Amino acid sequence: MVAFAEAACEGPPLEVALSLASWLEDHRLGGAKNITLFTPAKMIAEDAGEAIVTKFLEIAGGMGFGYKNNTRDIKKITEEGIQFANGESLEAELKIVFPNWEPHKFMKGLPIVDEVGFVITNEVMRNPEYPNVLAAGDNAAVTVPKLGALGHTESEIVAKQIAKTLER
Repeated sequence: MVAFAEAACEGPPLEVALSLASWLEDHRLGGAKNITLFTPAKMIAEDAGEAIVTKFLEIAGGMGFGYKNNTRDIKKITEEGIQFANGESLEAELKIVFPNWEPHKFMKGLPIVDEVGFVITNEVMRNPEYPNVLAAGDNAAVTVPKLGALGHTESEIVAKQIAKTLER
């Protein structure tokens, strides 16, 4: 029997969340309490194993992170937040969504994506027509091949763009 994961590797979203929480604290703009992690699966980062994930969630919960599991797919992203296929929703000012190696179905046909469904970006990872939309890693059309190292570099660019926006 071949194992099936509900989500692509969820290590990068956890790393981004930890880094963003630290940045928010350092800049007195909030912290972990302002971040909710979510997964379509029974548990986030299921490929790491139940014991590791249970310990991580215990630590993350103690830090203040929110957590939603079994969200299934994303039905819709709005200005107010995210609507999940399981009927739940999450209010969110900033939405960071990591795709499953292929574009999410809800992305296809949006004015920010290419013909496949990946977000079109310029050299600073902003969509040229909608500069408030940023993308990195697997979600960005420019990322070929879909490798962690490229996503990491692009995420640093996105983080710098967000920081510049917040410093104004």
